Amino acid sequence: LVWCKVCLLRAVHPFSRDTSQMGCCFSCNEDKRSQDEPSENSRLLANPVGNASQHSFHDSYGGTQSGSVHLAKGDDQNALNRIIHQTAANVIDVSALDSQLEQHEYLNRGRQYAQRVSVLALPAVGLPCLLSGNSAPQEALSRPPVAPLQLQKMDTLMEKVQQVLADVQVEHKEDLVVQLCSPP
Repeated sequence: LVWCKVCLLRAVHPFSRDTSQMGCCFSCNEDKRSQDEPSENSRLLANPVGNASQHSFHDSYGGTQSGSVHLAKGDDQNALNRIIHQTAANVIDVSALDSQLEQHEYLNRGRQYAQRVSVLALPAVGLPCLLSGNSAPQEALSRPPVAPLQLQKMDTLMEKVQQVLADVQVEHKEDLVVQLCSPP
């Protein structure tokens, strides 16, 4: 308890100017580690303005610099604006591109595509004929319709199948891990 009070007092009234932590109970020994070593409290984004205007967090909270809160807010705003501009420069808006292809260009591209596909020499796969087993489709179509009693039996059977499928429950035994690529 005494140790935490000392840490909190150090956060409010820092003893040394090189402390950059706000003062949690675990941050008192922070100055013993090297300052260049990344930790869970280190900044993810570098200061976009430069190293000359860097200041620690304790300067913004009760330090002697006036206006340092506004400076930190401005630095964050500059960093955000820089990220937004960089993202906008790297995004390609396909819908805004001017695609003015003439008819002969379409035809040339179509021919090139057909040539490249023909080089692959894959067999053409068509839709299978549903009546391929029946040489005379007129015989199948001329048969009398299915009796209403048989249709009713099929409906009740399908309702039972749907009920059984709805009642199926999976018990979780272990996590399913699928290896997407085999190791070399």
